[in-house]
This record gives sequence, structure tokens and C-alpha cells, in this order.
Amino acid sequence: FDVKVHFSNKENDIFHWEYIGKVNQSKLTFNDFSSNNELIQNNNVKTNQFDTTQNLNSTLKISENEAMVTSLLFSKSKTPQSLTTNPPTVIDDLGFSLAAKQKSEFQKQFLSINNSYFISNKKIRYGIYSSFFDLRNSLFSNLLNQDNQNVSDEFSNENDYNIKNFNINPVLVFNEK
Repeated sequence: FDVKVHFSNKENDIFHWEYIGKVNQSKLTFNDFSSNNELIQNNNVKTNQFDTTQNLNSTLKISENEAMVTSLLFSKSKTPQSLTTNPPTVIDDLGFSLAAKQKSEFQKQFLSINNSYFISNKKIRYGIYSSFFDLRNSLFSNLLNQDNQNVSDEFSNENDYNIKNFNINPVLVFNEK
């Protein structure tokens, strides 16, 4: 399913706002055949993707010479996936360790807040721009045997990547007229 919502209020001379929201969920299943060291395998992949995005924008007219503009964006996605191979894949030289399934999940979350303040008179225009963002990514995957048990910790991954940033930028423009 895919749902989109949009609300706005732009009829007021002082305060305008807008909200845009999106939610999407999709499932994907496919099968294919591959050759792995001359062994023909049937591969079954199942994915269930979920995404949401929320966006809020506003403009506030403080006076004839002052205004503030703000935007907020939040998005989150999650994509679990499973892969089943038949027959299982041999993952050691002796043929004792077999991987029949792989489970994985990718997640991403993003938050962005931007704010700008503007003031002007006949000769000077001044603005302050500030922004903040927080990005978080994670990936988890592991190999499972035919009994849905972990094959080994050697074949598991847990990766996290997080970053935050904040900045402020002033702007001054002088017109001589």
C-alpha cells in the first residue's frame, strides 16, 4: 500500500504551514536458480519494505521587515529480507557447515530541522540560517542452517552508522541606494 497526505493553511497573511506525510509498505517475493560451484540452487527471496516520511514547513511573518521560516523532515525505513537456498550452500572446506538461509534487515532514520530568521530595512538585509540533522543507519545479517540456528558468529554482521550535524550561518547584505 501507498498512502500520501497533504494539509496546508496558506490563507493567513501572518502564518503559513504545510504538512506532507507518506507511508509505503511493499512485499516482494521472487525465485531464481543459480550455479554455485556447479551445484544448481533454487533461491527464494522475500522482502517486506516499510517507509514513512513526515514533512512540516512553516513561515511566520513577524512584521513587515521580519520573518521566520522553519522546516522539519523525519523519515524512517525498515527492510527485512530472507534468502533461502535449496540445496543449502556449503561454507567450509570439509562440507560440514551448511547455510540454508540468510536473514538480514536494513534500517534508516533521518531527522532534519532547518530554521531561518530574516530581517531587513532600506539598506541592510540580515539572516541567520540554522540546521540540524541526525542520520542513523543499521544493517544486521546472519546465516542460518536448516534448523534456523546461527551457523557461526563469523557469518553475522551488525553494522551501525550514526552522524549528527548542527550549524549556524549568518548572512549580511548591504545595499547602498
